[in-house]
Amino acid sequence: MEFCEYAKMLYPICGDGATRYDFVIRLIGNIVENEATDGCEVLEYSKDYAGRVYSGAKNITPAQATYINGHIDKPKYESYICSFSESARESIVSALIKNRIRADVRNVHEVCTDTLVQILLDIAAGENSKKPSTVQADASAMLYGKYGFRLLMEAGSICPNDGCVEPLYFQKNGKAEPKYVLTVIDPEGSPEDASNLIALCPKCSDYYSQSPSPEEIKRMQIIKQEIVRQEESREVAADIKIETGIRIVLQRIAEADDSALIKLNYTPQMVIDKITEDNKALRRKVLGYVISYFKFTTGVFQELDVEGKLRFDKVAAQIRNCYVSENDKGRSQPEIFDALVNWLMGMTHEERTPCEAVIAYFVQSCEVFDAIAK
Repeated sequence: MEFCEYAKMLYPICGDGATRYDFVIRLIGNIVENEATDGCEVLEYSKDYAGRVYSGAKNITPAQATYINGHIDKPKYESYICSFSESARESIVSALIKNRIRADVRNVHEVCTDTLVQILLDIAAGENSKKPSTVQADASAMLYGKYGFRLLMEAGSICPNDGCVEPLYFQKNGKAEPKYVLTVIDPEGSPEDASNLIALCPKCSDYYSQSPSPEEIKRMQIIKQEIVRQEESREVAADIKIETGIRIVLQRIAEADDSALIKLNYTPQMVIDKITEDNKALRRKVLGYVISYFKFTTGVFQELDVEGKLRFDKVAAQIRNCYVSENDKGRSQPEIFDALVNWLMGMTHEERTPCEAVIAYFVQSCEVFDAIAK
């Protein structure tokens, strides 16, 4: 990164009303020791020259950068970054991430300082980093532009790493701003292949990217596969609508008194015949719902069908279609059950428990799962 790129990155966030040429002076003034400001030529720049430095038409000279490097005051510059609001620091984090520089709100002051120090060291060494830096920034912008939104949606806007629930965005002035890093899963694979990229929060990305072990890479690949499958399920379900009357069924189930729930006096053999032996937890869950809610739910469906508020055969067909779409993708029975429940919740905006009861109802009434061949 060149100095002009660094200044342009920070100016929209923390320019604080200063002109662009004054901002150049402010950045350098905050990195130089107080006792050394009198000998710092950059602080004596004319408005015209400082403006050209901001635009990239001119640059700090190696001799001037050498002087600054001999009088660096890191704590002073870190305090300068810390003086901005938390919202501003979050914006700086996002700007750094877009330039492929890892940071989070807790260390952004240190990262900003180290980045500027490295820029000044490069200038003093006479290294012209403009071309590679620009190429890297362009590549980063290309990846964010091409895959950023897709990978953010794929993750459900929440960091998918094990044990992390950090949102991959933050609110600023009523708008959602991104706060995630496009992270390479397998360092040996292509960094531009969407299947080898995952959106993580800055903290998880920073930790994971520090020489991940083969076990960590394998686990991240599994996480990637799972969130891709979930996103595919959401896309499939989005194409299958549900009758509005089903919301009444869900509300009746949620509001039902215990006295209205007449338990089955027989074993729901259909559930046992459909759910495989290795899915005992799912079988117990579905059996519980069917025993408690099947008779009540049947009565509600019949009542609404007679009143013309819902067509049972249409609801059954819609749920069957959603099941078939999930089953065709090779999902396991627990995955299919959860996908159908999530679909019903998303369509109706009702609570999970009544949605699980309804999907369990359709397991018993034949629309969900097929009988196991004996």
